[in-house]
Amino acid sequence: MLFPALSINRLLLMAFLLPSALASVGFWLWIGQINQDIEAASRTEQTVLLAKALDNVAHQHAVERGLTAGFLGSRGEKNGDAVKAQRLKADAAVENLQSLIQSNQLEAIPAKDIEHIFTPLNQALAGKVTLRSDVDKLQGSQAFGFYSNINTVALDGIRLASTDINDPDLSAKVSTWLSLLWLKERAGQVRGALNGVFAAGQTGERRA
Repeated sequence: MLFPALSINRLLLMAFLLPSALASVGFWLWIGQINQDIEAASRTEQTVLLAKALDNVAHQHAVERGLTAGFLGSRGEKNGDAVKAQRLKADAAVENLQSLIQSNQLEAIPAKDIEHIFTPLNQALAGKVTLRSDVDKLQGSQAFGFYSNINTVALDGIRLASTDINDPDLSAKVSTWLSLLWLKERAGQVRGALNGVFAAGQTGERRA
């Protein structure tokens, strides 16, 4: 006999239970894969949400940088009210990012990944109150580089956040989007510098 130690009943029971056991294992593997897909989709969605918040921080500070350059270049004769209004928008962008991080809207993103993004940005933002006070006194010679550093760190945060996007198509789109953001930042640096030059020239002409 092939199975001398087993009765016919036991063989029949095994024949019945084995497919059920395999089906059960397959079911739980399928459930596990679904859960992984849901988690990956949640992380991708939340990564895009975080990237948009970081982009807004970069954008609002880029606008403040350009207006500040014009204000300093004109020795305080241009952009005074615009600079003050834009500061509120820049601060609101940072507050929105902070609220997003402190909420449960990014729970699919590991805390260590968020820390690697937010800590450098928080360091870059340190000293902004003092810098703005210097600008108001027309002593903000470091302002342009200060704002440019904030934007660089924010855009680098988008790069870090997007590295774990599993969807190849979405990852490619985010990469293209980030390249465009960098182009906008470089153009903003040039435009902001020119704003300062033009403002200084126009002021000088009126005083001549």
